[in-house]
Amino acid sequence: MQARENNRQAYLDAMGIQVWFPRKVLPNAQPARPFDWFIEEQEHAPDSSLYSIPKSIDSDSPSPVAPIQPVRATDVLNHISSAQPVIAKSVPPSSIVAKAAATITSFRLVVIPLDQQHLVVADMPYTGLSQFTRYHHRLLQDLARAFQLPQPVFETAREFVWPLTSRAEGLLHQISQNDQAATDAVNAFLVNQYDLPQKKLVLLLGQAAAHFVFDPMRTFEELRGVHPEADTEQTVAITHGLNELMKIPSLKVDTWADLQALITT
Repeated sequence: MQARENNRQAYLDAMGIQVWFPRKVLPNAQPARPFDWFIEEQEHAPDSSLYSIPKSIDSDSPSPVAPIQPVRATDVLNHISSAQPVIAKSVPPSSIVAKAAATITSFRLVVIPLDQQHLVVADMPYTGLSQFTRYHHRLLQDLARAFQLPQPVFETAREFVWPLTSRAEGLLHQISQNDQAATDAVNAFLVNQYDLPQKKLVLLLGQAAAHFVFDPMRTFEELRGVHPEADTEQTVAITHGLNELMKIPSLKVDTWADLQALITT
């Protein structure tokens, strides 16, 4: 049993996955690394089988990457009132109620700039810890290379997690936690932190990114593809999330079909 446990930890270490995290301060212990914990309800826990790493991974892997800074609830609340959604369409309250069972109410997005004119917003598993690993880095780098886009700037990447957690309970009365509030919060964050209106291309990877950044009223299958915005001279491209592509490599064919127009434009 000890040998099997050692093998498991060796595999996790090779994949850059930390196997334990401190949850309390021990007496006379060294200062711990800063972690931003998010409390999640059991009903929102994702199926872990959807986000497994493929078994056939090259041994020539990039070095471990630094953790991505999460967005705090106070940052969201400070920006919602000062910015309006730029891309996403407004959703009537009655429509939100009618589609409540079909929409995503808990999600985690990672925002990665490519350069001053290109931005990537990617879905990640809704869990308490960041799971944006070096394999996600490498896959995103390959996508950028395939579609002749600038390489990602991971040092300036940040996370956006919704809904707001109980750590901000004293502020939650200021906003609702419905899907329209999520759309407003995501767009306010992108406008204030990444100057969303000035981006030439916004690449949305995954269902939550497509719904809460672009259009919450249409299905993901309807949204997939390249959408030139005539009014703003901005192009929005939508395809499968990074975890889906890692889990089901055959979806890369769909991704190529979805984004191929980027090469000509």
